[in-house]
Amino acid sequence: MAHSQELLNLEGSVACAGTKSVTLRSMYSFKASSEAVSLVERICETVGLPQNFEVRVAAVSDDIQNAAAVIADFGTPNAKRLVLYNELWVQDYLRSTGEEYWSGVALLAHECGHHLSGHTLDGQGSKPPKELQADSFAGFIVAKLGGTREQALALFKTFPLEASETHPARSDRLQAVAVGWRNAGASKPTPSPNSDPDWAKIKIFYFRKSEDGTKVDEALSDLGIQAEEYPPALGFEETVTNQITCSDDVPVSALRALALALHDRGVGIRSVFRHDQKNFSGINIETVDWHRPPLSRSLLEQLDRCPPPSDPTYGEYRRRS
Repeated sequence: MAHSQELLNLEGSVACAGTKSVTLRSMYSFKASSEAVSLVERICETVGLPQNFEVRVAAVSDDIQNAAAVIADFGTPNAKRLVLYNELWVQDYLRSTGEEYWSGVALLAHECGHHLSGHTLDGQGSKPPKELQADSFAGFIVAKLGGTREQALALFKTFPLEASETHPARSDRLQAVAVGWRNAGASKPTPSPNSDPDWAKIKIFYFRKSEDGTKVDEALSDLGIQAEEYPPALGFEETVTNQITCSDDVPVSALRALALALHDRGVGIRSVFRHDQKNFSGINIETVDWHRPPLSRSLLEQLDRCPPPSDPTYGEYRRRS
């Protein structure tokens, strides 16, 4: 079946989750989205560990409305490790930009951390030391994938203030996330404009949008760019900036510096690729109706050319279904 419905036997399994620990019941699950699957693969690749669990969609419980690490058929030869997540919650976050997107990254990283650290094997569910280890892992992953410290902390700032039998106090969790972020060595400033080519010689075109125009303006100003604005286009004023198209005559250092400056100001760049008009020269900062998760800072740092539209890392798209 296209949606891959599966009944999970979770009787007796205890979930390791972000804010609560509950004993589970059997429930239906569904195939995970491409965004969630891709993100989990990147999380495991980042730490060089094999993915020892499957990702599925399920309404874990009324108490846990976002995600949890569990084992189906616990204590049997058919035991299977799972990260279960609420599709509605993840769609709202992984298809957003800025702090919301990174909260989705932190959430799934936290649950992956439980499995990769062996926390689910004892059948006891959440305990404060486990949660702090998973929190630190989440901070580490957000940093490695290009998120700022504040973006790593955003999700955990919504967690309960007081400690419980199964979960630490919010203040302890924030410290664990910050330590994980620091241990990733992620504090990298945006390249100085002075180290880049003369922006006056590069044509930059931008259609300003009300949603994130101020952030783009700040990035352009910091780099010393005077962009030529496109005239207003009906229906695009309320969209967000998410794409850069370029020509081969643009210095790659300039392309990379612009992409990083936008990323560091919360503008989620979803693609960078060569403009489809052969006579185009310069850089377009624009929007498209296609969808994919924003590119990480580490990927943007690796830009070494104006990628072709077929490049699966920086440009290849599937339209939103």
